[in-house]
Order: sequence, then C-alpha cells, then structure tokens
Amino acid sequence: MVRNYSEIRREILETDTQILNLIKKRQELFGELGDVKRRKGIPLLDSGEISERIIHLREEAARLSLDQESIVSIAEILERMAYRAQKGP
Repeated sequence: MVRNYSEIRREILETDTQILNLIKKRQELFGELGDVKRRKGIPLLDSGEISERIIHLREEAARLSLDQESIVSIAEILERMAYRAQKGP
C-alpha cells in the first residue's frame, strides 16, 4: 500500500517532535551532569568526553548509512547546547 503525501508529512512532523523531545531530555541530563560536576569540582568542559561522543555518533551514522559529516555538524551543535545546559541559568 502506498501512503499518501499527507500521511508521510504527518509522520515526518511526528518524528521531528520526537527528536525535539529527545533533545530536551538530553539537555536536562546535561543540566544534572553540570550540577554533579560543580559539586565535585570537575571542569564542565571535557574535550575528551566530547571527542568520544562525536566519534560514537560518527560510527553510529556510518552503521545507519547516514551522512557522517552532517551528523558531526549536528553533534557539534548539540555539544554547544550541552555546555550551556551544564553551565545552568
């Protein structure tokens, strides 16, 4: 059965909303992580952790046959957002 244009567009919008909800959850987790790091005196910015996450996403992108460079660009944006979430208001 071939789906129609409206059904596909609706599913795309639903998927986009799911992605945004996951980004929100990620931001909340990084906010918590920032609180823990501050209490323990751990620097908020850890380039090793960031590199590991970006490498992981690049590998997952390859496994899923996604454009790795685009995923790395998205990951870099997410990392900037994560740092701001760790810093807090």
